[in-house]
Amino acid sequence: MPDAGNEILGWIHYDGDPALNQTEFLKEILPRYSKLVYEPGTEGQYSNVGYIVLSAVIEAASHQPYEEYVVDNILKPLGMEHTHFMYTPEMQAVAASGSHPNDLMGFMASQLIDMDRAIQEKRNGRLWFNNIYSHQTAPTGLIGSPSDMARFMMAILNKGVLNETRILSAESMELMQTRQIAVTKSPAPISNLDLGLGWFILQEEGRVALMHGGQGTSFASFIKLYPEEGLGILAVANSTYLGRNFGFDIVNLASNLDW
Repeated sequence: MPDAGNEILGWIHYDGDPALNQTEFLKEILPRYSKLVYEPGTEGQYSNVGYIVLSAVIEAASHQPYEEYVVDNILKPLGMEHTHFMYTPEMQAVAASGSHPNDLMGFMASQLIDMDRAIQEKRNGRLWFNNIYSHQTAPTGLIGSPSDMARFMMAILNKGVLNETRILSAESMELMQTRQIAVTKSPAPISNLDLGLGWFILQEEGRVALMHGGQGTSFASFIKLYPEEGLGILAVANSTYLGRNFGFDIVNLASNLDW
């Protein structure tokens, strides 16, 4: 499926606004993104819209809102108490404000969002944001702490188990990490990537790494796991940019240290 265009910058809401049901949101946007870029199984690239479709599938299969399903089946079992789709009071007490430089992308965003509600202050050439939530919760809506993400990473590295609590079967974990197709297009500054289910897979000098990076409004992150080594590395920033490629460079440097 195609990825979202610049309109993605306007797919946001704020504290006090009602959250969007993912199935209803998909019905709203799907007519604009329903023409396939490639025939299924021929080429691979990331699509935010594809993840919104997956969230609607989860809602249909579970008879639960996507966000509720994730909380009940992933966050609570793994003890990820400072991760949610909204800022809880406990999260807000330690939250960093997101930021973005005053650049062309910031100007484009200003044409699509309510800047009076979005911006907390302008200081030192940067825009500092109030709490902003994405309409598309499946690709980019989850908010959390690095320590909580470490728990998630440990569960993935331990084949779906953390502290004797299993969130996925070992067979599902293996399938997610199995190559499905080569990556045709990616913002990562390398070309030899494959796609598993949810993971980008990188073969590098005898090592196999699982990767995923991304950015939301005013934040960026990148995760890299080495399942055969039990090693996981995470970089996060309270800025839309983390080296302009989601933090790939800094995570790659860290992965080459002698741990």
